[in-house]
Amino acid sequence: MTAFDLNTDSVRALNQHLHESPTGELAVTNPGGRHCVACGIDADVDVLIDGHVGYYCAGMNKRAKVTIAGNAVPTTGVGHCQFARRRVMKMLIKRPDRVGIQVECRHQ
Repeated sequence: MTAFDLNTDSVRALNQHLHESPTGELAVTNPGGRHCVACGIDADVDVLIDGHVGYYCAGMNKRAKVTIAGNAVPTTGVGHCQFARRRVMKMLIKRPDRVGIQVECRHQ
């Protein structure tokens, strides 16, 4: 599993890596409410974000599955998939102390 720590790695570096069509799983730690985390993914990859995110997280994705184990406001563009025909958002309990959101963007 590839890992990015946003205390030391930039959001730009993370998104660039995701644009290079990775496969498998990727973990993101310490998002710290940053905006545009895990955007524009055109690959079958599972992304786990451990922490709170800002606007447009998991936006403009075609095939990725992004799980946010923290707070995110769905009305601020989180999981907006203009390229997919549907967006699936589920509330998940990832840990007893956190509620998470899972975003899947798939063509039908």
